[in-house]
Amino acid sequence: MFSFGLVFYVPISILWPMIRSKFNKMVRYGEAIFRFCGVIATTILAVSIPEMVPLLSLLAALSMTTVMLLIPVVIETATKWEQATRFLLVKNIGITLIWILLLVSIESECHNSLVQHTLRNP
Repeated sequence: MFSFGLVFYVPISILWPMIRSKFNKMVRYGEAIFRFCGVIATTILAVSIPEMVPLLSLLAALSMTTVMLLIPVVIETATKWEQATRFLLVKNIGITLIWILLLVSIESECHNSLVQHTLRNP
């Protein structure tokens, strides 16, 4: 029960240096307040969306296609920009277009699934 706040270790290690200046006199308690607000926001989100399975399928599909297709293309193009050939650029543009096509089709399918699930369970 009390370990849920540990989930925020990485976000806090990234965000806390930017937010620390907002807690001038309460820096000692600021991190605890920030963690508490994150736990409360997560809890409110979980209560407000009782059926998260369709939403999670959308997020998983979007993140997996982005990780598998878009990020490698961006990294390859950025690292090989100086010696990029037409073949490399055409290949990467083609993969990006496939990613956009998958993105649109996955979004429409998950949107239909969400609507049907909402209509079945009002």
